Amino acid sequence: MKIYITLLFSMCLMMSTYAQVGETSDPEATKILDKLKKKYDSFSSMEADFTLEMKLSGQETEIQNGQIIQAGEMYFLSLDDQEIYNNNKNVWVHLKSNKEVQLTDADFEEEGEIMSPKDMLRIYESNEYIYAITDVKTENGVKLTEIEFKPLDRDSEYIKMRISINRKDNMMKKIAIFARDGSRYTVSLDNIESNKKYDEKIFAFDKAAHPGVHVEDLRID
Repeated sequence: MKIYITLLFSMCLMMSTYAQVGETSDPEATKILDKLKKKYDSFSSMEADFTLEMKLSGQETEIQNGQIIQAGEMYFLSLDDQEIYNNNKNVWVHLKSNKEVQLTDADFEEEGEIMSPKDMLRIYESNEYIYAITDVKTENGVKLTEIEFKPLDRDSEYIKMRISINRKDNMMKKIAIFARDGSRYTVSLDNIESNKKYDEKIFAFDKAAHPGVHVEDLRID
């Protein structure tokens, strides 16, 4: 399963047209994103629980709970039906119900399909999106600022993306992506912790700890 979070993530409903070349982003949104990125860039590691809600076109909504741990380029992602390990050299995708692991090379030159909140912040510096504050509201007692991104590329598979930022602690709370085919992906973040130290072993699949699981080595070398 692919998690499209280019925000995200990855990530809105109020804007129906694509941005035109020459348009500029909201300077107030830029200030918020600069502050947010500075905070996330200061983290040596980050861990968060999340809920992933997928509304695929023509299908029932699917909800999964998960956890992501990221330290530098290494990460561990756990979902109900799979786990993904990346130790900056190899990537293991553990398909739990199939008792199978797909082992591939880690390739950071290609566009990633799995992005952490820290990774999501890179898109506003890419010059591929225009963005603006679209709402300031309170949700479940939390004051949020919503910033919406629209792609400059009319052929993008994403129509728009939105991030919701907690105004109190200046942390990302929610990331939503709206795809051209009508699908929607929403990630809600909770229990974010930063600057913890991790044993690098957690970023690699331990075959001995998973008896009966077949590892399919798909690495090129």
